[in-house]
Amino acid sequence: MQNTQEEKNVEKVQQIITQYNLNAQIIRHPQHGITSLQSHLDLYNGTAENVLKCLCMISEGKPLVVMASGEIRIDTKKLSAISNMKDIRMARLEELQPLFGRNPGGIDALTIPKEMPLFADKRLFEKEFVVGSAGSPFAGLKLNPKEILKVQQPITADLAK
Repeated sequence: MQNTQEEKNVEKVQQIITQYNLNAQIIRHPQHGITSLQSHLDLYNGTAENVLKCLCMISEGKPLVVMASGEIRIDTKKLSAISNMKDIRMARLEELQPLFGRNPGGIDALTIPKEMPLFADKRLFEKEFVVGSAGSPFAGLKLNPKEILKVQQPITADLAK
């Protein structure tokens, strides 16, 4: 683990796994931080379909998160129509810490604050398993995406381009 805040994030994910009795596993890889699809594929030898990405986005200065599997490109026009939010864009690096409280590769699906708008592409929940962040670029979370629904209530729709 690179820093104590990331370690606390991973501990919080583990607490949620225990609290909700989730069928999920944290995979630590302290020598290899994951901050891109390619670094994920290189480490886990999987396919894009089994990647869980939590995309940090901004609409008029306000944060939102979109969950999707790795092969999906988010259509911001569809997202805008579903969310009633305008001018949606990816968060810039310098916006992650102030708006999301995390660094790149540190947004996990289980600890997104309830007050933050959360969306998911419907194809995500058709996967048998996915691996995403466990709160740090140096720890992965492997689970069936339906397990996320025991903790989070994303607005689910067809969000793919």
